[in-house]
Amino acid sequence: YASSYATSRVTTENVVVIRVDVDRSTYASLHGSPPYTKFFGSGEAFVASGGSLVKAQWSKSETTSEPVKLVTTSGIPVRLNPGRTWFQLVPTDSGSFSFS
Repeated sequence: YASSYATSRVTTENVVVIRVDVDRSTYASLHGSPPYTKFFGSGEAFVASGGSLVKAQWSKSETTSEPVKLVTTSGIPVRLNPGRTWFQLVPTDSGSFSFS
């Protein structure tokens, strides 16, 4: 079975990689406590946009409706290109990623 998705190229204007802490949830199941991504606080980020890669810092309060703030390491707000943006959450203690 061949799908048209297999030959289609997917594109985006921005990719934001955010390093986050991961902990165990307080909710238990038959398989133990599932991981819980702490998508609040602050940490390291990388933004690929417009053919360049920028090292940044992210911050977000625990309020779910507040957007993520991205600033360069020198404190300048990061501007994303208009269009689709993909966010990748990478655990600070065990995750890895690379750009090429």
